[in-house]
Amino acid sequence: MALGIPLGTLGREWRSILAVLAVLSLGPLLLVFPTESRRRAREEEILRAIRRDLAAGRNADAERRTRAFLEAGPSSARAPEAEFLLARALLGRANEAAEPAPADFEAAWRQFLRARARGHDRKSCVDGLVETANLLRDRGLHRDASEKYRELIEVYDRKEVTLDFATGLAFQALAEPLRARSLLEEAERRIAEYAAVAPADERARALRVRARICWRHRRYEEMHKVADQGVREFPAFQAEFRLERGKAQARLTGPERALPDLEFARARAAAGNDRQEADFYAAQVRLQALDRRGVPLAKELSGGLLPFGPLAEILLGLYQLDAGQEDPYALLHRGLSRIPYLGAVEPHAPDFDALYRRLKEFGETEEDPERVRSLAAVMEEFWRLAPEKVEYGFDAADLRYRAGQRLAFRAADLRRTDPRAAEETARRASDLFVAASRAYDRLAPHPKAGRLEAMRALLASAQACRAAGFHAPAARRFRAHYEADTTVNLDSLYQQGVSLMDAGIYETRLVNEPDAMGVFTEYLRAAGPSGSRSPEILLRRSKILIALGRPRDAAEDLSSLLYDPQYGRDPRHPHWAEGLLLRGLALLEAARRIDPGSRDGEERRQRGFAEARRVFEEYLERYSVALAANAHPPAGSLDAAFGIARAAIEERAWSESSRAVERMIALAPRIPASEREEQLPRLRQAYFLLGDLYYNQERYADALQAHETAFRKYSASEDRLGALIGIVRALLRLKKTEEALRAFEAAKAAYQGAREQFDASLDGRGREIWPARLREVEQELGRG
Repeated sequence: MALGIPLGTLGREWRSILAVLAVLSLGPLLLVFPTESRRRAREEEILRAIRRDLAAGRNADAERRTRAFLEAGPSSARAPEAEFLLARALLGRANEAAEPAPADFEAAWRQFLRARARGHDRKSCVDGLVETANLLRDRGLHRDASEKYRELIEVYDRKEVTLDFATGLAFQALAEPLRARSLLEEAERRIAEYAAVAPADERARALRVRARICWRHRRYEEMHKVADQGVREFPAFQAEFRLERGKAQARLTGPERALPDLEFARARAAAGNDRQEADFYAAQVRLQALDRRGVPLAKELSGGLLPFGPLAEILLGLYQLDAGQEDPYALLHRGLSRIPYLGAVEPHAPDFDALYRRLKEFGETEEDPERVRSLAAVMEEFWRLAPEKVEYGFDAADLRYRAGQRLAFRAADLRRTDPRAAEETARRASDLFVAASRAYDRLAPHPKAGRLEAMRALLASAQACRAAGFHAPAARRFRAHYEADTTVNLDSLYQQGVSLMDAGIYETRLVNEPDAMGVFTEYLRAAGPSGSRSPEILLRRSKILIALGRPRDAAEDLSSLLYDPQYGRDPRHPHWAEGLLLRGLALLEAARRIDPGSRDGEERRQRGFAEARRVFEEYLERYSVALAANAHPPAGSLDAAFGIARAAIEERAWSESSRAVERMIALAPRIPASEREEQLPRLRQAYFLLGDLYYNQERYADALQAHETAFRKYSASEDRLGALIGIVRALLRLKKTEEALRAFEAAKAAYQGAREQFDASLDGRGREIWPARLREVEQELGRG
């Protein structure tokens, strides 16, 4: 026996042996079965996760999971269901897009067909096709919707979508006025064919669709007749047809005759949507007549969902607008923001174009920046709902910009009285400018924007960036506007240079990195001396050269502007006056930079100071002395007088310097306060300087009076300690020792009382300077 089993035993136990062999033969199957079971459980878990994603609106996640599932198991038994779920995800993705794309809906349509071809439930797949067609209609893609409805009827025998098809044709007629007549005729024919074979309730629905098509096309008399026919022929649908008749009546004769039908519909309508619709139109006709009884009805609706919840808020906003109530824009904005797309509220939406025109008229007269800002938010919602209308985008952005301007003006007014409020107001203005710039940036590449509109958007975005204080981004946008048409938009090259200058980007050695000097030079090459901005560029380039420590180069540029015939500037021109003053400042700074220890250094310094003084004197002679009786000197007169004083100080000409400061103080009241604003720090400095100049001339009584005047006038200034020290020194020279001692104690007390302020003054050098000056005075008092 090969197996070592006795034959007798084999004969008796053959049944048991066969059973054991049978079990052993199932071994591979027992190993495979748990693996297959786990695979199926895993697939079910993945599909459940996909369904959860779809239910939660996470269409992108659902699409990603489904594609991964199909790639991993293309021949799985659950693949047809996965194909269907992928179609649902694609349709959700197409519908959630801000701007609907026909290609995305087409992809979903093809995917439903693929799922059907692979064996998924045919009815579910065709229902998906119906939903795709409906969404195309709702999203305003009327031509595509009509094609899909036609295919559903003729290929898939879905006759029940005939009324949706007719409605889609009516929408398409609105979008294609040249084909409107033929489209509406087809819609009427389709409705008639459907009604001819439909049961009574479907015939009533077909008649109501006819009424609603009339409503969409503003054929109110015909709508009234159709609704009246429905009231007579279909008693079971009285409420529905009286609702349609009431809507038509409101358009034909006003609210008085419409309300009975609408109130009847409110009381009798069976369907929830019809009841809400009746409530909505009843509220609408009351509010349009400024009847307050419509307010509670609209408020009750406003908390609901689409379509009537958001529309009720719009009704309330319009009522507040008509009644002149406070800030109707907040309600309008909230209502519009709750509408995902226009099709979601059709056919109940108001005439959005007419509403937009009304709001635009209001925007032209609104003055309050907060109301303008609120209105801009409303206009942006219109643009979101109709992104193809470029004018909506410009109007919204323009309102943002205008509101920012108003707030910026308010911030400027607040700076003197409430600096903290001014800062907050300026921040809000900047936010509005940034929002405006972003809107313009979206308009520039807009497919519906023409070339001129695109350039307008680029320029407006640059201006908004500059107003917000973002100068480098503004420079990039000005450059893009210039390059859009280098012949017409040459001024934007200048504006790019100004923005770079404001950003502090004067000169850079980086390759392809723009700087103000390079851009200004580019403008001068392109426009030449006769360019409208060439004089301004020379002025700005000179300011940059002074800031870069090259005042002599700046003086040469300014000499060209003032005296070169090719620039042809008249001394009466503001550029000439500014150039003359700036040249004096450049000459003064250049003289101060000459090393007196160098060859002929001191002589060249003195010549430079004398030349600067001559320029400043010429400025004052031209623009402050020879004036008409009713004219006032320019604010630059204070700079010129102070420049003479500074040059005279360098020359140790104390008398000349004090006369220049006296002249400056005398000129100040003749200059309007608004123009004098930037000169106030220099004017304050002049008051404190005058006492020291008198002291250097040994005019101690005048020095004492000047220091006391400065201290009284600027008692909170960080320079007041210098005035107190000057008072002490003047009193000492006048032999008024006791008064000098009391003044010294006052000076020490002032320093100790505001030590942090004084230590941080004088560009941080106050910590060393003020204690040293107090010690010097103490030594002069004999107390050191």
